Amino acid sequence: ISRTFRYKAIEFMVENAKYRYYIRPGDQVNLKAEIISEQENYIRVKAKALVGNSTKVSANLVFTLVDMEDFSDKRLRFLSEILYEMWLGKKP
Repeated sequence: ISRTFRYKAIEFMVENAKYRYYIRPGDQVNLKAEIISEQENYIRVKAKALVGNSTKVSANLVFTLVDMEDFSDKRLRFLSEILYEMWLGKKP
């Protein structure tokens, strides 16, 4: 949502969650998400988890967008940027 780390999406609500089948240890899970609406301060996403071609879980997720300038001090923001880069598999 933001490559400048200014805004972060924080999950706010889960709507219409459907658990169709079990996901077993060792299953390779693919996550697919599609933005279905976007407003100034929130975003709604249609998401599903698949094993092979079989949908195991689906839900609509609502995220609120938080301005990191208002949310944290500079030290905490710096650390969150490093952790985010590490999570993406990039070297900080």
